[in-house]
Amino acid sequence: MFADLESRKEELCIEGFELRVNKLEQVFLKVTDVVDASKEDVVSVEEQVKQFIEVRSEEVSPTGLFFQQMQALLTRKFFYMKSHWFQHAILLFFIIPLAVPMIMNLAHPSSRHHESIHDQPEPTTLSHYPGMTVFVASTLGSKVGKPIAKFLNSSENVIVVRMPTAGNIVDEPRKLMLHRIVEKFVHNVPPLAFGVAVDMRESAHLKVKRDIVIYYRTLFPNGAALALTAVANSFYKDETPITTTIGVEQNYPLEVSIIGSATMVTTLTPIFVTFIFTYPILLLATERRRRTIIMYLCARMPRYLYWIAAFVGDSLTAIVPLIVLTVALFGSLYFQVRCLPLYLLVIFPTCVSFLTQSYIFAMIFRNGALATALLQIFNVIIAGVSIFVGGTIASKGGMIVIQILTILFPSAIIFQLSLFLESRCSTIHKSHAHTLTPPQSIFRFCHNHDGIKDASFCGAEILLTAYGGAVFQLIIFTGLALRTWLAQRIQCRREPKELTGRPSEDNDVVEERERVDSMGTASYAVCAQNLRKDYGKKTALRNATFGVSEGEIFGLLGPCGSGKSTILAMLSGVYPVTSGRAYFDGVDVEERPLVGYCTQAHSLLNELTIKQTFKLFAKLAGARQSTRCAELLMEILQLEAKADSVVDNCSCGEKRRISIGVSLIVNPRLQLLDEPTTGVDPRTRRSLWQVLTAFSSQGSTIVMASDSVDESDALCSRIAFLANGEIVGIGNGDHLRQLYGNSYLLSITMYGPDNTLAAQIDSEVQRVFEASPLTVVDNIPGLSWTFPRSPDVPLSELYSNLVDLVDSLPPTPKRDRFPVKDFYIVAANLEDVFHAIAKRNMNQSVEKI
Repeated sequence: MFADLESRKEELCIEGFELRVNKLEQVFLKVTDVVDASKEDVVSVEEQVKQFIEVRSEEVSPTGLFFQQMQALLTRKFFYMKSHWFQHAILLFFIIPLAVPMIMNLAHPSSRHHESIHDQPEPTTLSHYPGMTVFVASTLGSKVGKPIAKFLNSSENVIVVRMPTAGNIVDEPRKLMLHRIVEKFVHNVPPLAFGVAVDMRESAHLKVKRDIVIYYRTLFPNGAALALTAVANSFYKDETPITTTIGVEQNYPLEVSIIGSATMVTTLTPIFVTFIFTYPILLLATERRRRTIIMYLCARMPRYLYWIAAFVGDSLTAIVPLIVLTVALFGSLYFQVRCLPLYLLVIFPTCVSFLTQSYIFAMIFRNGALATALLQIFNVIIAGVSIFVGGTIASKGGMIVIQILTILFPSAIIFQLSLFLESRCSTIHKSHAHTLTPPQSIFRFCHNHDGIKDASFCGAEILLTAYGGAVFQLIIFTGLALRTWLAQRIQCRREPKELTGRPSEDNDVVEERERVDSMGTASYAVCAQNLRKDYGKKTALRNATFGVSEGEIFGLLGPCGSGKSTILAMLSGVYPVTSGRAYFDGVDVEERPLVGYCTQAHSLLNELTIKQTFKLFAKLAGARQSTRCAELLMEILQLEAKADSVVDNCSCGEKRRISIGVSLIVNPRLQLLDEPTTGVDPRTRRSLWQVLTAFSSQGSTIVMASDSVDESDALCSRIAFLANGEIVGIGNGDHLRQLYGNSYLLSITMYGPDNTLAAQIDSEVQRVFEASPLTVVDNIPGLSWTFPRSPDVPLSELYSNLVDLVDSLPPTPKRDRFPVKDFYIVAANLEDVFHAIAKRNMNQSVEKI
């Protein structure tokens, strides 16, 4: 038969022929094909692929694409949050301590309907009010306190507590803390309303100096007016002119527990807000680490849209806890409602600062947990220490220091806002002197006191600092984004240096370059011209040129580090091209045409289900019927039974099918597949081969990188061998085998182990074929040798010599029959060719620039 084929080569128009041996994997696939009736499956897959391409070809308008992509990104944000709900539950640990002072404030009867003295005028007569307690403190020997107490006792609803003291009247009222504590437990005692302290001392200028200090409570601000009325009436019959000066010399902790609550609110509020805006880092860092953003970009999603969707989604996520915080602070009347406008105007730019800062950390650190921890440390610990030091400096006149620090730390802005609200808007603890003055705008600037400016901020300063911090964070974020973009552009436009010591190219590689140059880029679905990629001083790929026609499956085969993945990354636009050009249907890859890209590593979100993943990328790519596309693709890839399974719960083989499906749903007409069947079992691999072949038959162009020789040989119409970053051979499998497969494999199998017979056969084979033994081992029935191919010796002559050799063997003593069970001579397979090419180029390295 072999001799007949050799004599009829020209008649049959064949270049050559050879014999192959089926591997065990091929036998396994053949058996499963018979059992599963694979021919009917192939027809079904082709019909499904055709229907899928028709449905996928329906796309939305450019305007509709923008909103559809935005919706897809926001939906994926929602599903991610749903999967990680426990992260947001941590905020409850801050809500609980924050709620304590709010509940205490609501539980206090006098605080529920409190309004400022300026908001609602009240009568200044004692008889108008219910029962109250008033204290009158005076120095020993002073007769001034007596008429005041007498006037107050004239009202039946007033209980007067006299406090004679020999010391400073400013310190003695601290004893009233005991009365305040008793009041909390003995409800029949009228509450403390106000107090009057009188001090009469000798003076150098005046014989007698009268100091009158009025004490009032924020819960009952009209007590100051009542006290003034009592003082004025007590001195009404005295002819001495009275000059009254109102001022608050010091705030006294008359309500110890409430002051502690105020400190808790001031401290926990910045920490609570910081935690709200920490969680966006996790999703962004995850997508960056898994290279999911690359998949989004290949689906034609603009990079700016990604950040817009992130800002919108994270803002909507933060609204709920911020509303809870606002209601807790103002709805419980802990802060006066008149301060709510300032609070909202400060919160908005501060939220922008927090979000932008989170994005900055996500861009710098790939590890989401690390970025989250560092951001919390930055905004809580470092910010706290910096503000403490800055406050010390500011108290000595260096206010600019704390203003700069507040701009750097968004949490510091919240802290300053909390301090301002506690001092100016709190309904719990005692206010400053301006409570007694006519109302002033909360948006004013601070005034200097005795030439030194107060270290705390006022409304206008807090507002300006908040917007200044937002602008500062946006500038940092924009700078980082532009830095990455400019680095890629500069690298693309930089003229690389010429390489020296370049090895001679294979004839097929030269012919491929000439064919691409002559036919032009528009003649190919995928065209690469002299692609080169440098990483610093190292050249990873150089002068890669090839053209792939429409409907062709083109393979890139080579060892690890040979440049296969680099070519696909440059074709997809992920890596900038150092030099050279690449085109899809005549469109430069720098214009980012729509292309399906399956990365080598898993690049999808594990928190989404399979159906949600396919719908996400269908919407990003502009498919009008995203749900139908997802359903058809799951049927094609045999994933419909696990449509609602989370990706993280899928097996390795199922994840590879999902990755291929994402590539197919983005653009079924143009595919870039990087080792698509790695980690897949033989049956699933054969199923994927059928799918890819079906897409190719419908006109899809596929460029795939693989380290599987069998896969490349089974799928690819042409293969490019890569070694040391350069294409060293190109052509179809048969051509490469004929060109580089310069050896034969001879195998003889005995009926059983026979060392004597094995030694005799080995001796004869080496004599007749000048072969080198591969497996001639004792107690093994299978023997094999390899010998070089000679163009002058046809395959028919080799088989004739082998038959004569086997016939000359004597029968075994244990069996009265032929001693050899099986024998054959086969040419080197594509894997042997691959090893031969790799070995030939292993000593050739790409020269450094």
